[in-house]
Amino acid sequence: MSLLYSLANSEITGSKLESNLELIDKVLSWELTGKVAEFIRSYSSYGNPPSELLNSVMRSRSEISVDSMLNNACRGLEENRMKCYIAETREDAGKIVREIVGSGKVVFKSFALVLEECGVGEHLVREGNEVYDTEYPLLLKELRGGDLSDYREKIERADFGITDVAALSVDPGALFLLPSSGLERLISMAPLKHIALVGLDQLAPSYEEGFRIVELAMLSKGYNYAGVVGGPSKTGDIEKKVVYGAHGPKEVHVIILDDGRREHMRGPFKDALSLPLLGKIPCPQLWPFWKKILGMDRSGELAKYLIDRRLTECLGIDITPLLKLL
Repeated sequence: MSLLYSLANSEITGSKLESNLELIDKVLSWELTGKVAEFIRSYSSYGNPPSELLNSVMRSRSEISVDSMLNNACRGLEENRMKCYIAETREDAGKIVREIVGSGKVVFKSFALVLEECGVGEHLVREGNEVYDTEYPLLLKELRGGDLSDYREKIERADFGITDVAALSVDPGALFLLPSSGLERLISMAPLKHIALVGLDQLAPSYEEGFRIVELAMLSKGYNYAGVVGGPSKTGDIEKKVVYGAHGPKEVHVIILDDGRREHMRGPFKDALSLPLLGKIPCPQLWPFWKKILGMDRSGELAKYLIDRRLTECLGIDITPLLKLL
């Protein structure tokens, strides 16, 4: 098994981690330090985005009618020959992934909150699959040295690539990807089947809005590559017959996850959730809200810790008033 938490366990003493979600929680709750923690924090929503663009994206996100977009999301995706699923809970999402993948497969996945809250990697390992976090060899190389070429070859032979998305545009249906490395970029392109998990908070009404979120992340986080997936590739070169999946994945499965998001996007945490996640995981200042959304303990204690130590700035905004809601 090559999931990040298993590598972290080899670098820490004391009680062992049992999942990638627990690893994220320990890092963002300031309970884990060292090289592993530094590496994980680099995947969070840090950055100093242009204020005008950030404010524009936040206004748009706060005005989003999630229910109306959700009603149209699957239609837009399926028109582009992607298969769409709606998961009310993380358990539902995990079950859908397991049913799509089955057992005995080689799977590469992104390290991102929406995947880790569903325990995608851990579930697939228990089903008898060979599962790799794309960030595993990067962290391994940083800690111990090594070569990435073997992993590139494995990805090219993999059965499935599973990723998060930066945004999903509803009309037309398309996925906006921000891979943090060349390996992660490859897993949406080389394996025969691609699965994408999308949080309800990542829906965007249009291409234009999807690109604005991508632009914001690229300017603030320094990403140098973005990808747009509009469905399996197609060609009509041979006898003028349209063939889908001519290059890259032959199937694209999209799972849209609620898991408490809809409820909190209507409640007192609406302003907190209007702050876009520009990285794979939230910045530590937003983590108390996500602990609350995900039903994890001690969200209020973490909020107080951040306020007491004046660690309350996220994306250039002081969110002390929001943290006091916890």
